[in-house]
Amino acid sequence: MVDSGDTPVVSDADDIAALRRRTGELAALYASARELTAVRDVDAVLERLVERAHELLAADVAYLSEFDDDDVTLRVRETRGAVTAALRDLVVPPGRGLVGAIAESRLPQAVRRYDTVAPERHTEGIDAVVAAEGIVSMLGVPLLSRERVLGVLFVAERRERLFTPDDIALLAALADHASVVLQTASALADARRQAERARAAAAELKAHLDARDRANRVHLEL
Repeated sequence: MVDSGDTPVVSDADDIAALRRRTGELAALYASARELTAVRDVDAVLERLVERAHELLAADVAYLSEFDDDDVTLRVRETRGAVTAALRDLVVPPGRGLVGAIAESRLPQAVRRYDTVAPERHTEGIDAVVAAEGIVSMLGVPLLSRERVLGVLFVAERRERLFTPDDIALLAALADHASVVLQTASALADARRQAERARAAAAELKAHLDARDRANRVHLEL
C-alpha cells in the first residue's frame, strides 16, 4: 500500500492477519452458539465459554462470576489461567469490587489498573486475591436476563492493557451465550421441580383414592 506521507501504512499482511483473526473469532462464536442448542452439561458449556474468552482475547486470566440470589453475592464459577485457588473460590459481597460496579450499572467496564477502582469498592479479601494473581488490567461484561443480572464474565491481564471496543464486543457476545446457558439451566431446574411436584400430587391423589376404595369395599362386606 502506498504511503502518502500523512496516512499510516497498513500492509496487506496486516489486513490478512486481521481478517484471519476475525474469521477465527466468528468461527468460535458460531461453535459456541451451536453448543447452546444442546445444553446438557451446564458446567461443561460454561467452562468452554470461559476458555474461549481466554483464547480469543489472548488474556492471562478469564473467569465467570455468577450471582447468588440467596445471599446477593457474586461467586466465581469457572476460571481459566488462574494460578491460585483463591480466585477459584472468590465470593464478592454486594457492591464491592469491579464486579459489583458492573452488576449495578449493567454495563461493561474496564480498568487499565485495578488499583484505580473507587476506594469504596475495595476489600482486603478481593485485593489479596487480585495481588496473588498479579492482575493489573480487567474487562468485565454483565450476563443479563431482562431485569436481572445473572453474573459477570471477565478477562484480566498481569500487565497494563487498554481494552478496545472490539474486545468489549467479543466478550459481550460470549457473555450473551453464557446468559442463555444459565437461563436454560434455570428453566430446566424449574421444570424438574414442577414435574416432581406433579408426581407427588398424583401419588397423593392415588393413595387417597386407594384408601377410599378400600373403605367402600369394607362397607359393602358388612
